[in-house]
Amino acid sequence: QSIGEPGTQLTMRTFHTGGVAGDDITQGLPRVVELFEARQPKGKAPIAETAGRVRVEEGDRTRKLVLVRDDGEPDLEYLLPRRVRLEWEDNTGVRHVVTDGDHVQAGQQLFAGTPDPQVQAIFFEVAHEPSQQVPALAIYANFAMHPDTVGGTKTSADYPGALARLLSGYHGKDCITLFGNGTCGNLNHLDVQWPRAQRGPEEAHRLATLIGAAIFGAEKTQRAFVPGALQVKSVTVPLEVPFVTNEQEEIARNTVRKQQNGPLPSFMQLVNANRLLDVAPRQGKPIEAEVQVITLGKEVAWIAFPGEVFVELGIALKKRSPFRHTLITTLANGNEGYIPDRRSYAERAYEAESARVEPGSGEKLVEAAASLLAELHAREH
Repeated sequence: QSIGEPGTQLTMRTFHTGGVAGDDITQGLPRVVELFEARQPKGKAPIAETAGRVRVEEGDRTRKLVLVRDDGEPDLEYLLPRRVRLEWEDNTGVRHVVTDGDHVQAGQQLFAGTPDPQVQAIFFEVAHEPSQQVPALAIYANFAMHPDTVGGTKTSADYPGALARLLSGYHGKDCITLFGNGTCGNLNHLDVQWPRAQRGPEEAHRLATLIGAAIFGAEKTQRAFVPGALQVKSVTVPLEVPFVTNEQEEIARNTVRKQQNGPLPSFMQLVNANRLLDVAPRQGKPIEAEVQVITLGKEVAWIAFPGEVFVELGIALKKRSPFRHTLITTLANGNEGYIPDRRSYAERAYEAESARVEPGSGEKLVEAAASLLAELHAREH
């Protein structure tokens, strides 16, 4: 798994919706309640604690940003994934790149972070009177963050597994939790401001607790859905891949061989070599990627993308969706690797460098999904 962008921190401000689906849809689970979410303030990102000069130290997988303070106190250091954009946004919305040697003021943003802070959950319950209280039979939970906290060489359900245990601890051992990973191709659990270790089962439990608290908080304000039809539709979207020449393929093979025989290539050289060797057999033939949309009534839509889609694409699609609540699941119906937004390719970070698909592919998936959403929403009116 990859090293992630500045971490996702949840606040406990919640709102809600919920609903009823017909017996023919749920086959014995006729009452559906959807619960939302936790949001953090727009643009929340680490800022300079004091005025000083920036020093950037580059590594293969990480970069260190050092703030040499003007007041002579000890330097401040931030260890960052290479994917993080060193930039800040002024009051007019214009973004400025932070480069080695720049002088920054106290309170200035040092690097960008664009998490999707929305926690989404749909609860399925047996039919009952509004005055009755019944446990959930099943919960669909959705959040955008790499499940890469436990680490090690064994199989783990990571923080989604810890979340399932937490929810069933309240709703009963028979309650089933299905977790859908949101658009987190360039997001995971790393929080550069969290002082403790961020690996292992303990960290998975901490993250599950934060997410679970958001779900339980929203559960206080549930209401019923307006009944509606269950609709499903998908399309295949051709995604362009680079055409690899024989010369490029041979250079890539030599780079991989050096991993065993030396001199050792850099990490990014190996990333690029493996990408070329992976797509070379396609001889420029596009990847056929499925985009699937499932809707329930005119309030809720699920979207399935077949790869590790960047968060910027997911946020853009949610804004365009005509449905009140849009849940996006990635690595669904296939895995076409990282799918960055167009802008990220120019930054040459790990995910974009290892992406098999060409720039613009992510935007094609968003356009296809938006078209399906509009079509299915129109049928409900």
